[in-house]
Amino acid sequence: MKYNLTFFIYFLLTILSCNGMEKNLQQETILREITVIQEPMDAQYIKKDLAVIVGKNGCSIIKLSTNQEVIKINSDPYDSIFSFFTLSPDKKKIALSYKNYINIHNTKTGDKIWSTYIDSIRSFIFST
Repeated sequence: MKYNLTFFIYFLLTILSCNGMEKNLQQETILREITVIQEPMDAQYIKKDLAVIVGKNGCSIIKLSTNQEVIKINSDPYDSIFSFFTLSPDKKKIALSYKNYINIHNTKTGDKIWSTYIDSIRSFIFST
């Protein structure tokens, strides 16, 4: 009797949790195609509805709900081997590398804040 009650409680909890997860999945839009950027190579979220996307024709900040380019950061043709980008921890700056240059831009305006030339760039990060 003790095992039957334990099994029943376990069974009931399993059914309720699966049912709850199923309802959450039905309400969410899981996939959305972003067509405003040609040949996207890398992306990171800034906010829930904003993302930085690096593609064939440069780097842009995209509003995901409307599939519109909000800010064009630059028009450098990025490639996946020699180009990198990263966001600062507070998401207010973006660092981009292209052909041995590192450029830091403001994510709210797209303005270039800083730039430098380095002989060899393999990767980079922002410090906190």
